[in-house]
Amino acid sequence: MQSLGGYTFYWNPDKMSIPEKKKNFSRVTTYGGSAIFEWAAILQGTQVTLEWNYMPKGMYKALRLLYLQTGTTFTWNPEIGGTTYSVRINDLTGEYHEVVNHGGYYRQRVKLVLDIRTTVTTAVSTTTTTE
Repeated sequence: MQSLGGYTFYWNPDKMSIPEKKKNFSRVTTYGGSAIFEWAAILQGTQVTLEWNYMPKGMYKALRLLYLQTGTTFTWNPEIGGTTYSVRINDLTGEYHEVVNHGGYYRQRVKLVLDIRTTVTTAVSTTTTTE
């Protein structure tokens, strides 16, 4: 299961964009044509969107508490490819499912947007035994 800021998801997203480097590209129209500027592809500042068709109310509440922590950077482990990321939560939205006044045990159409800051280096511990 994925985890974000110490919270382990109750279940993984139904859809998720891929955390990958993107190159910065800008094109400016000039008098005689255009000027093109390109910079090396970087991971920092790219966004990843996680989406759930349905999510338990408790999970939404836990993620909402993380979202409301302004200026906080979290560790996100997507459990894919062995890479862990340092992220900020950009947005979290969801809708009530079924009748609003009947407990609303689930949220529907939940979208969580993360801004990747860096990859996290994890220390690997090794044990050596001697006789």
